[in-house]
Amino acid sequence: MRAALFLSLVALSACAPDFRPAARQLGAGLESREPFVQRRASYFDSEATRLRREWSYEVLANGVQRPHGRDVQNYSDGTREYEREFLHGEPTGRWRSWWPDGKPRMEAEYGTKEPRPMRWWHATGELEAEGLALNGVKTGPWRHQRADGTLEAEGEYVAGQRAGNWTLYDERGQLGERVEFRRGVRVRRLED
Repeated sequence: MRAALFLSLVALSACAPDFRPAARQLGAGLESREPFVQRRASYFDSEATRLRREWSYEVLANGVQRPHGRDVQNYSDGTREYEREFLHGEPTGRWRSWWPDGKPRMEAEYGTKEPRPMRWWHATGELEAEGLALNGVKTGPWRHQRADGTLEAEGEYVAGQRAGNWTLYDERGQLGERVEFRRGVRVRRLED
């Protein structure tokens, strides 16, 4: 009986129409579908009254999603944690973030052809580092400071890595030593 049932199912499936060509034909139009933007939000509470994050993304014809538009996130007390923007998946515009107490944490500009100022702050509010960056990648001269405001180091970045001669300062901000970096690695101390 089981063998007969199996054979009848095999025979029935052989008679069934093949929908694969039709499915390919129906799916053929999906590649030409226009991308669309979808907005999302997440909340700290189930009543959706305390916004955690609001962002948008672009959905391409092939279903791939990429960031597109404004993206903001808040701390649980409602203060802003960060705000940033994307254009077709690429960072663009002014990006900023803050410490939980509202003091600035980072500020940079993306989507430019020329290096633009970038700054980082300690939680104390003191400037931590500043220099130039091209779309988030440090380049050119930079200065780093400790949380008490004393100078810690200064030198050049190339493609996001320390390069060339750097001057390092002691805890009081006094000249400590001069060193050479290659591709982000300290290679030797320079003699005065």
